[in-house]
Amino acid sequence: PPKPAGHLRIATLGGSTVLGVPDGQLGFVHQLEQTLRPLARQPLDFLNLARSGAGSNSVAESLEHALAAEADLVLVLTGHNEFLAARPTEGWRGTLQRVRDRSFLATGIGRWLEEGNPPREPAFPDTIEPVDPNGAQAKAIRRNFERNLTRIVARTQEAGVSLVLLTAPANLSEWPPAHRRVAWRPSRPRFESDVAALHRLIDSGDAAEALRALRNEPPAAPDDATIRYLEGRALVGVGRPQEARLAFTRARDRDPIPRRALTSFNQLVRSHAHAPHITLVDLATHFEQIATSGLVGLELIADNCHPTPLGGAHIAEQVTRALGDADLVLRRGVRVPSADAIHRTTQRALGNAAKQRSVHVRWLLSNAIY
Repeated sequence: PPKPAGHLRIATLGGSTVLGVPDGQLGFVHQLEQTLRPLARQPLDFLNLARSGAGSNSVAESLEHALAAEADLVLVLTGHNEFLAARPTEGWRGTLQRVRDRSFLATGIGRWLEEGNPPREPAFPDTIEPVDPNGAQAKAIRRNFERNLTRIVARTQEAGVSLVLLTAPANLSEWPPAHRRVAWRPSRPRFESDVAALHRLIDSGDAAEALRALRNEPPAAPDDATIRYLEGRALVGVGRPQEARLAFTRARDRDPIPRRALTSFNQLVRSHAHAPHITLVDLATHFEQIATSGLVGLELIADNCHPTPLGGAHIAEQVTRALGDADLVLRRGVRVPSADAIHRTTQRALGNAAKQRSVHVRWLLSNAIY
């Protein structure tokens, strides 16, 4: 839609976290909009161009729409969906994908077929192919993310538009890596028994014994993501949270089915912090600072990557403060409300107690699919 006269247009780009999954009323963009409107120097117009499952390729394309729509400020949070959105590049599937990408005829036929037979959600497969964190595919995806990020920064600078880059916070301590339904080759029978034994020790409260087992009897796959995650749980159990955070981080970065932003992705985002017209909001670091013992869990992130309503309020607060520090959007000298205050305002906006409960129940049920 055309930008209203005298308004400052803010475009938000990213995946489902930016879109507001599982309910936009409690998403961070909606909370940010509620927070900024009474503090802004001029009327605001928000344009949310996020899409569930979108990776950095889609974000870079959406940026062109934002610039064409005369956005004055662009906010980008990306990194969670890089492996989810990656297309096959090897084997016969990769060949067919490249043919379709380069063929107007194939694309047209595909669209014609979809008109009469709308695509259906595929059945969940028996197994999912794992990603080797040190393999060629993972390296190619990281390079692609870096290229897209560089493109996003360059395009906003060319257009003279302010860019707010956000690192992507994720559930570190209460979201285990993929373990079941992974198509391991070859199969790992001893590994399965090692994992089961560690689970029994930790779940029974004997975290110290679990650590001794990890040290004295190294498992069949010692640097596997699940083993590192269980090591983190055991370290929490014996009161060593800082070491646990390192183990959990290692587990996340080696997840065979990556559905959270890797450390390397957030480091690439941080590397652009000092470029002209760039404002960095390091949410990943902020969430670690406010989480108990630095272990980001379900209080702030409801699943693998989507913030809870409270987590969304913290994002809204941090973005608002960063805009004020950069002398963008906000009137001079205004007081930025705390995350708790933003959270309370969001709750009140839902209506009376019964309506608030209804929205929260719907939010929980929608989020349960993850």
